[in-house]
This record gives sequence, structure tokens and C-alpha cells, in this order.
Amino acid sequence: MDEKDWLLLRALRDTRNITKAANLLNTSQPGLSKRLRLLEERFGTSICLRNKSGIEFTPAGEYLVEYAAAMLDKLRTAHEHVSDMGSEIKGTLRIGSSNYCINYILPDILAAFKKEHPQVEFLVASAWSSDIIKMVASGEVHIGFIRNDNTFLPERVLLCTERTYICSTRKIDMERLPDEPQIAYKSDQLVTAGLNMWWAENYKRPPKVAMMVDRVGSSVEMVRKGLGYAFLSEKMASQMHGIQKYEIKHPDGQPYSRYTWAIPNQDAKQLRVVSSFLEYIRKLENIV
Repeated sequence: MDEKDWLLLRALRDTRNITKAANLLNTSQPGLSKRLRLLEERFGTSICLRNKSGIEFTPAGEYLVEYAAAMLDKLRTAHEHVSDMGSEIKGTLRIGSSNYCINYILPDILAAFKKEHPQVEFLVASAWSSDIIKMVASGEVHIGFIRNDNTFLPERVLLCTERTYICSTRKIDMERLPDEPQIAYKSDQLVTAGLNMWWAENYKRPPKVAMMVDRVGSSVEMVRKGLGYAFLSEKMASQMHGIQKYEIKHPDGQPYSRYTWAIPNQDAKQLRVVSSFLEYIRKLENIV
């Protein structure tokens, strides 16, 4: 087996479809099928079975897929370490980030770092904060940007602290907030849990959820149209003009804050591109 075989098996694992795998690898379906057949002949066994819904791997196929993934990881690591041996800081920095950070925090950071180190490239994957923690731990990404206060991490760098606001087109009597229509949005379970705890601290009745939208950007537009209120971060609230904003606080008067952290993979810190980026973000002050 070689790199092309490993990539073929990974594409089949990711797509579970011959045609989609061929498109992913920029090859033809007959060409991919032929290579798969030669691979099966080499090992003397079936690797996958076709059915109406796509393909299913045989036990031998599952083993080879895991082997291919491991070899691709080793090859990627080799490329990274060889690239790191030069005199300049270069290479591809693999980042996992929440959508919020991608939209509001990462662009300025990455642009400034690349200005200092033009040979550095970035590969950014979006996911929920809870999944990014797993991606960092497994080495899938070098550094993750998350928005929760997970205290069980081996290392974290605080990038910014943001207060949280209720935003609405009209004035709200906070004591009667449970009667107001809320525009809720899908978010990381840790974020949702934090807001649920704040609500339980302040109200005995549940919120009146008028809508559940797929992302925070959609809730912003619903708020602008006067369809209800939404919980928004300080940065997002500051960009909404002509809107009523109410900072939410804990019963003791302390602001309800959200934190953005950078968390590194401990092994990846051996790479200069990673350690340099980590050193750079450590010097940043609250960037909101």
C-alpha cells in the first residue's frame, strides 16, 4: 500500500460512496473502482460491499481503513517536522475553532501572525467547542479555540472575556422576561448549560421560546425584525445599532461573562510554528 491507497480508503470512509469518493479525489469512478479491486486482489479479500445506500466495509476493510488513517497521520507528522527543521518559521497550522471565533476573533489574529510569518499557512476546521477539545487531544488539530470555561484542560490561554446581553428592538421589563418571546439558537451544549443555569438563578418559570433557529446569525436577523429577544455576546451586541441592550448578571451583581480560550495539543508544541503562534497569542490582551 502507498499514499494513494491510504487516501482512497480515507475517502471511502468519509463518503461511504464510490462516486463521491472519486469526486473527492479528483479521479474517475472507473479508475477508483479499479484501484480498489487491485487492492482487494493484493490482500486476497473483500474490502467493502456495495448496497443501495452506498458501501459498507468488511472487517478486513475496517482494519485497513484504520491502518490507512494511522499512516496518513504519520506522513503528515513527518512533513510537519521536516518543514520545521529550516531556519524560518513555516508550515501549516491546523486549527479547530467554533464558528463564533471564526467570524469574530480569528481573522485578525491569523492575518497579523501571517504578516510576521508569511510562509505559514492555516487549515481551519469548525466544530462545537466540546468537539474541538477532543480534536486537540487526538492531535487532529494543533490548536483549538473554544468558548467555554472547561477547567480540566492541561493548558489554556485566555484570549478575551465578553459580557452577555439580551437584545431586543423594544424595551423589556426584566422581571417579566419569561413572558417575552425568545429567539433561541443552536449552540454548544456547554454554552446552553451555562445560560440555563443563569436562567434558573433568576426565574422560576421557563423562557417562552418563540423560535429555535440553526445559528446565532439567524437569531440576530429575527431580533432586528422585532420578532423577539436573543442572548448575544458583547461583540455581537455592540454591532447592533438602534437595539435595546440589557446586560445580564448573576444574583450577586457579577456580570455573566463568556470566555474564549486557545488550547494547544501538547505534542504539537514541539513544532516551532505552533510554539511561535502560541507565544504570539499569549501576548495579546483582551481582543474584544
